Amino acid sequence: MQNAIKESKSKNLPILVDLYTDWCGYCKVLEREVFPHETIEKELKNFIPVRINGEVDTGTAGRYRVREYPTILFLDRNGAYLDRIIGLPSVEVLKMKMDEIYEKKNQETELKEIADKHPESILYNYNLALYYISAQEWGKAEKYLFRVYNSKEEELFVKKQEALLYLGISQLQQKKYSESISMFSKYITDYPYGDIYSSRYYRGLAYFYLQQFTESREDLNRAREYADTKSKVNAILEVLERM
Repeated sequence: MQNAIKESKSKNLPILVDLYTDWCGYCKVLEREVFPHETIEKELKNFIPVRINGEVDTGTAGRYRVREYPTILFLDRNGAYLDRIIGLPSVEVLKMKMDEIYEKKNQETELKEIADKHPESILYNYNLALYYISAQEWGKAEKYLFRVYNSKEEELFVKKQEALLYLGISQLQQKKYSESISMFSKYITDYPYGDIYSSRYYRGLAYFYLQQFTESREDLNRAREYADTKSKVNAILEVLERM
């Protein structure tokens, strides 16, 4: 994927990711009949095509939450999510989607222009921050999340609340562990009825990386009380077992 993103940036073309498995019958039809069609072959010249076995490259499938096959992902030059097709599309449906995606290929530029023109806007800066989170460009996301959180606008209060949580996550991803703990702590204090699972889980991770295991256990065990899926419980147990 990293090579595809690098090529996408150099050519300013969106990425088309064909996610398949060896056992998927429709995946074989897609590869054998749909992609080789002359209409689609022509469209593919405007994309960076990538074919990935979702059961081998579990990182890509996990990052974009792919659970069904075939799935065709459309990403921009930074690897940010644009759209997807699940299942076997017809040539006509796939062409229509590819045309639509190509028009959205400069999503970052458009979002950044409007956010920078309106630095106090919660909505515009929040949308750009979410874009950078999708692209896993955490430093850039942090910049625009701070804009959202510090905005003097009184509307869209919920997005300011979410921005504080995302700030902590962005700082955690950048290994700014102490700063992220401060953000999560503020979130927990200011919004006691907010996302308890995420704030406690990610603060517990930050404490873990700082080897403050007592605090980490306390947060992770609290997060476990609010974990509503098996995958969330397993993520907590995995960290607890490493202490």
